[in-house]
Amino acid sequence: MDPHDYLKALRKRWLVITILGLVGAGVGYVYANSLPDVYQSTSAVFVSSTQGDTTSELVQGSTYTQNLVQSYAALATTPKVLAPVITELGLTTTPTQLAKQISANTPLNTVLIEITVTDASPQKAAAIANSVSESLTTTATALSPVSTGAKSSIAMSVVTPAQVSANPVAPNRRLIQLSGLVVGLAIGVLYALGRTLFDTRIRTDRDIERITEIPVIGNVERRRRGSAQPTGVTMRLAPHSLMAEDYRRVRTNLEFADVDNAIRSITVTSAVPGEGKTTMSLNIALAMAERSLRVLIVDADLRRPSIATYAQIEEQRGSPAFSWARHCSKRSFSPGRRTSTFCRRELCRRTRTSCSGRRPWRGWCRA
Repeated sequence: MDPHDYLKALRKRWLVITILGLVGAGVGYVYANSLPDVYQSTSAVFVSSTQGDTTSELVQGSTYTQNLVQSYAALATTPKVLAPVITELGLTTTPTQLAKQISANTPLNTVLIEITVTDASPQKAAAIANSVSESLTTTATALSPVSTGAKSSIAMSVVTPAQVSANPVAPNRRLIQLSGLVVGLAIGVLYALGRTLFDTRIRTDRDIERITEIPVIGNVERRRRGSAQPTGVTMRLAPHSLMAEDYRRVRTNLEFADVDNAIRSITVTSAVPGEGKTTMSLNIALAMAERSLRVLIVDADLRRPSIATYAQIEEQRGSPAFSWARHCSKRSFSPGRRTSTFCRRELCRRTRTSCSGRRPWRGWCRA
């Protein structure tokens, strides 16, 4: 398939693609509104060294503090820090479950610890963040080395208390709805392309060119349902229509199909009944007759002959009767052989006449 075929497949099934896209957007909308709102609050803790009277000592203390900040950030989600928080706030949870709601980060080249808490309640998220900051300050100070004079080597203080958030941070409902729309459209596109790739029916002349090297003489536009185009023989009922021009184009292509040897006869057939071989034959014959050509149509459909019906003529003797007459003349009318009663009756039945029992051909049947 070339890009033109892909675009044609998408254009042909645009309604299915649109419906699936809307269904995906609807599913995304329902799913997004089923999710609870999540609020987030953040507090910041500053870590400093309590040692150092000279510049050199202060630099060493700053380096020492920066090396410990990462450890103190990891300490914020341990049970030693979270157990007092649960007790203080009266939470019905465990330190392990509470740790999933807390994240502690340290900005690069700083001695700050940012504690972020997410919860369905904005007030509860702010309260937990502030309580974790206070508990971390107490726990870290107690665990830090003690200098001369029983004084802790570090000092921690809450510099940014957590505030109650007014807007939720999750879920992103617009993104979920947009994702549902994109997924629905993608499914629709895959469906349209899949139907085209796995469709083995021949619909256009391009399909014929892909499976065979036989050239296409022409194509005739199919009459659509509800169209004002009259049904029947187009060359007689609507000789100036676009469909009639298609038949004339087929006629012209047949005339120039073999310039050296003019085509004197053609056979129109189809794979299954009802595909339009009768109307095609009649319309091509009328198109050729416009060139003042003598055209003869032979209805060779022995099962469902319909040329006479379309041409509005009486169906009397045709190729079936001719075939039976030829068969009986060879087998029953030979010199010295007795005439076959079966052939007589069958011939009369095929020609829709009655048998009189007289001499062959002329006396057997009467109208």
